[in-house]
Amino acid sequence: MNWMFERLAASRYDLRPTFLYLCSLFVACLSTEVDKVSVELEKPGYVDKAPARLVERDKAQLAELNDRLEKVKGQLAKLA
Repeated sequence: MNWMFERLAASRYDLRPTFLYLCSLFVACLSTEVDKVSVELEKPGYVDKAPARLVERDKAQLAELNDRLEKVKGQLAKLA
């Protein structure tokens, strides 16, 4: 993601509003995915009844999505 910021800084056009908009859309998509996985893991009995590999996959996916979300939010905070 850093290469985007370097290009943005080197551009002679002000692309910041467009880039901020696209980043905010990406944050919204990531938040939706986090919500989907969280709802799946919070279903009663899912963790007990589902195969362990699926539960671990969902937990790993949730951790990765949360990490991505925090990184993008951090980048947005730098630009805003």
